[in-house]
Amino acid sequence: ESFIKNYPSANVVFKDGVRIPSFIYNISIPAENESSIRNFIANWMDFLGSDAATNSISLKRTNFFDEYSIYRYQQVFDGIEVDGGEVVALVKGGNIIQISNSLRQIDNPSYSFVYSTDAAKNVVLNHLRPSLYNEKGLSVTKAFMELGDGFYPIYKVFIESYVPVASYIYYIDARDGSIIQRINRIFNAKGQVYMDSPEKSGTPTTVTLNNLTSNTYLQGSYIDVFTNCDPRYRCSDSYRKAASSNGDFIYNPAEPNQSDPFAEVMCYYHINRAHDWYKSKGINALDFKLEAAVSVTSLGQEMGCNAAYIGGAFIVGLCLSSNPYNTEKVSVNIAYDADVMMHEYTHGFIDKTSSLYGGVDSYGLNGIPNGLNEGIADFIPSHITDDEVIGRHLSQAFGGGAVRNLNDYAKCPDNIVGESHEDGKVFASPTWLARKYLNGDDNFGKAVALAMASLDSNATIQDAANAILSSAQSIGGNSMASQVQKAYEERNLLNCGRLVEVPNGYTASGWTLVPEYSGVNGKQPFVIQFVYTVPPNTNSVNVDMNAMNLQTGADATSKVTFYVNYNSYVRYSSSSISSTYKWVNSPTQTINNPQAGKYYVLAVGDGYGLYQFSFTFTYKGPPPTVASITPNSAKQGETISEVVVKGTNFQNGSRIMLGPNTNVSTTVFVDANTLKGQNVKISASASVGPRNVTVSNPDGQQGVGTGLFTVLPASSTDAGVDTGNDIGQDTSYDTGYDTGVKDTGVVDTGYDTGIKDTGVVDTGFDSGIKDTGYDSGIKDTGYDTGIVDTGYDAATKDVYPSKDAKVVDNSSPECACDETYNCDPDCECDPECQESPNDGVTSNGCSCSVIE
Repeated sequence: ESFIKNYPSANVVFKDGVRIPSFIYNISIPAENESSIRNFIANWMDFLGSDAATNSISLKRTNFFDEYSIYRYQQVFDGIEVDGGEVVALVKGGNIIQISNSLRQIDNPSYSFVYSTDAAKNVVLNHLRPSLYNEKGLSVTKAFMELGDGFYPIYKVFIESYVPVASYIYYIDARDGSIIQRINRIFNAKGQVYMDSPEKSGTPTTVTLNNLTSNTYLQGSYIDVFTNCDPRYRCSDSYRKAASSNGDFIYNPAEPNQSDPFAEVMCYYHINRAHDWYKSKGINALDFKLEAAVSVTSLGQEMGCNAAYIGGAFIVGLCLSSNPYNTEKVSVNIAYDADVMMHEYTHGFIDKTSSLYGGVDSYGLNGIPNGLNEGIADFIPSHITDDEVIGRHLSQAFGGGAVRNLNDYAKCPDNIVGESHEDGKVFASPTWLARKYLNGDDNFGKAVALAMASLDSNATIQDAANAILSSAQSIGGNSMASQVQKAYEERNLLNCGRLVEVPNGYTASGWTLVPEYSGVNGKQPFVIQFVYTVPPNTNSVNVDMNAMNLQTGADATSKVTFYVNYNSYVRYSSSSISSTYKWVNSPTQTINNPQAGKYYVLAVGDGYGLYQFSFTFTYKGPPPTVASITPNSAKQGETISEVVVKGTNFQNGSRIMLGPNTNVSTTVFVDANTLKGQNVKISASASVGPRNVTVSNPDGQQGVGTGLFTVLPASSTDAGVDTGNDIGQDTSYDTGYDTGVKDTGVVDTGYDTGIKDTGVVDTGFDSGIKDTGYDSGIKDTGYDTGIVDTGYDAATKDVYPSKDAKVVDNSSPECACDETYNCDPDCECDPECQESPNDGVTSNGCSCSVIE
C-alpha cells in the first residue's frame, strides 16, 4: 500500500501464492546513477520480499541497449549469495521504468557449512565418470537455497566435460554432502536453412562477410570458426578448412564431406548476421569474440546430430547417415541451417544478460526459465529471417518438414510438458502470433529482446509476457502493446506462472524427467502446479490419475506421486513434502463434501524414468446464470472484438454461446461473475432478431439469458424499434426501417417528397386530388407518382406498435423541357430561364427543376 501510494501509476504483478511483487511496470522513478538505483531498491527491500535489516544486494551485471540500461542485482545474506534471489531494474532516460524481482524471504537459515569446498567437489567428481570429466571446467560457489520449509547452506558446483559434451550445475547440501539437484546447462537446437539450402532457396547466394580480422581465415571481431574440434579449449589453425588466397571465401556446398569450408562460411556469416541485428537495435551485450566448431563428429554421436552453446562456444554437428540418432539415414550438415547458428547465438545473448537457467525452489523443478531460453532462441532467428519454420534442413535426418514451427498452436498450460524445447513453444508461438498481428514490425523484435534481457534468472512465462507488454508500450505505444496483449490473452500467457489455474474437468498432464537431465535422489517434480477451484455446496470431487513410461510404454502409475494441498501451494523439498492428500498407484479417488476453495496439485516422479502423467479433477457445482451481455447486438456478417457477459457461478473453462450461425472464438474467464468473449463472429446468414445467451460450464451445466442478444440485418442502423413507443402517436423519428419518415400521428410533415398531407386535403401541388382519409391505405393516383402510403398511419396510431414496416418513397422523375417550355409532371421550368448555348437543352436553352 505504501509503494502504491508513492507511485500510484504502477502496475504490480504478484508472485504466485504470496503478496510479493514479481514484476512492476508503468513507473517512472528518477535514477541518476547506479548508486541511486541501488538505494531505491534498498529502501523498498521489505516490499520486494526481503528483510532489509539482514539482506543486501550487490551489482551482478549491467547491460546497455540503445537508450535502455539494465542493472541486475544479486541478493546477499551475511556475505553469501542467495540462490535465485535477484532484482533487475530497467532504466530509460534517467528513470526506472520496470522492475523484475525474485528476492527471497530469508531470515534465519540453518547456518552450518559442515562440508568443505573440496569435499563438495569430490561429491560431484565421484558421481560422474572420471574418464570423461576433469577439474579444468570446475568451480564452486557458496549459497543459501530455499528447500521446502526454510533456507539451507549449499554449494553450487559448475562442471563441464569433453565427451559427452555436457555442462552441469550441481546443488550440494553443505550439511551432509547429499546431491539436492543437478541441472543441465547445455542448450541444444535443431534449426533451419534460410538462404543456402536446397529446401529453401536451392542455390547459394554470394554475401559480404563483415567484421573479419584476417584475410586468410574466418576469424573476426565476434566469431572465430573451426572444423571438428572442441572450441571450449581453443582449436588450432590446423582445424580450419576455409582458407583464402585472394581475400574471398567462395566455396560450393560439400555435404556430407567433413572437410567442408562452406559449412564454416555459413556459421561465420549467420553469427555476424545475428550480431548485426542485435547491434542495430542498440544491444551491445555480445560485443566480444566467440569460438565455434562446425562439422563436429568427434564429441559423441548425440552431439553429431545436434548443436549447442556452452559458455561462450558453439558446437555444430555433422549428422552422418551412420549415426544411430539419424532415423532417415540421410547425412546432414547442421551448419547449413542458418537459424541454428542464430538460435545458438541467442542463447549466448541470454547467457550474457538474464541468464535464464532456472533451478529448484519451493514450487518444484523450475525448468520454465530454460523453456523461455529456448523460446526466445527460436523467436529471434525466425523474426530476423521472417520464417516461422525451425529446422528445415536438419529435419531431413528425422523425417523432414520442420523441427519446430512457430505457427503451431501452443497455449498455457495445455502445452507445457516439462521439457525446455517443448515448453519454449508456449512462449514462442504466442509471441509469433503477436508479431503477425503487428505485421512483422521489426521494433517488436527489439521489444522482445529488451524484455527478455531485463528478466531475473528465475522468471516465469507470465513474467516474460508482462515484460514484453511493458517494452512494447515503451517502444511502440498503445498500438503495439494492445496487439501483444490480444495475442497473450488468447494463449493465456498473462496467467502462466508457477501456479496455473485450470477449469473443472481439465486434464492436467506433463512429463517428469529422468536424473540424467535434471536431478538425482529419487524425486523429479513437475515444473508447474495446477490449481483447481471448488465452489461452495459441491457434494464430491472425482479424481483420476495415470502415468506411463514414455521410453517403454509401460504403466507407471506407481512411479508418480500426486501431492494435493488445500488453500496453499505444495511446498516442494527434496527431503519431505507435506500436503492435504498424497496419492500414488491410485488411479481414482473421491473427495466427499470438499471444502470450497483452491486445490494445488504437484506431480513428482521417482527419478528413475521419463514418465508422462495425467490428472483430472471433476466436480458438479451450481449452474451458471446469465444476466447481461455488452454489447447486446450486432449486424449480420459483423465481427465483434469482445463481448462481456455478467452473471453468477461461472467457472474457469466456461464457454459463451450465441446460437446458430455465430461463433465466439475464445472465452476468457475473469471471475465467477464475469466472462469475456473474444473474436465474436456473426454469420451473414444468421437469423435476424433476439436470441439467447448461453453459458456452458465445464461440468456440463448451462445457464441461459433469454433474448439478451439481437442480430440486426446487415443494412440496418438500429434494431428497428420506434423510440416513441407508439403509444397514441409517434413522437420522434423512426430510426430503423422508415427511412426519411417522421410520424406525428396525424400529419406527415413533409418527408414524402413533393407531397404535403394536411390531414384531409392536400393543399400543395395535388390540384384536384383529395385524400379521403388519413393515408389509410389510399394511394394517390394523381400527381403523387412514386409515393405509396402503405397503411400504417391510421388516423392517430400505428397498427404495428412495436415496429414500423419499411415505407418506400420512390425518387422523383428526372425533369426535361420541350421546345414550348412545357415540363414533365411534377416539374417546372426555371423562372430565370434564358437562352444560352451552354445550357443543357439545346433547342431553347431552358432547364427544368423539381417542384419544391
